[in-house]
Amino acid sequence: MVSQIIDDALAFPYQQSTGDFLKFLDAFVVHETASRLGQIKAPTLVLAGGVDPMSRPELGEAVARRIPAAQFEVMPEESHQPFQEIPDVWNARVDEFWRQL
Repeated sequence: MVSQIIDDALAFPYQQSTGDFLKFLDAFVVHETASRLGQIKAPTLVLAGGVDPMSRPELGEAVARRIPAAQFEVMPEESHQPFQEIPDVWNARVDEFWRQL
């Protein structure tokens, strides 16, 4: 699966330039939206990968705490992209969330 993701990324016809990527990183550093999370009115499910080294579960939990009535769950064995790592499980969980509403 990892090899396929890499191959797909390399074959992507709209490659990002190094300059554009550096601009993205600069914007990423200063972009802050946490203060607006409390304004979210839509039902919200925050799913986190339990072994995600980039977006650690405690970060997802902090986001969920700021969104009124949000649900937070950890997918313990997953990393940064559970929607690609275990798409059937991910989709079933999201589907179950919406059915509960």
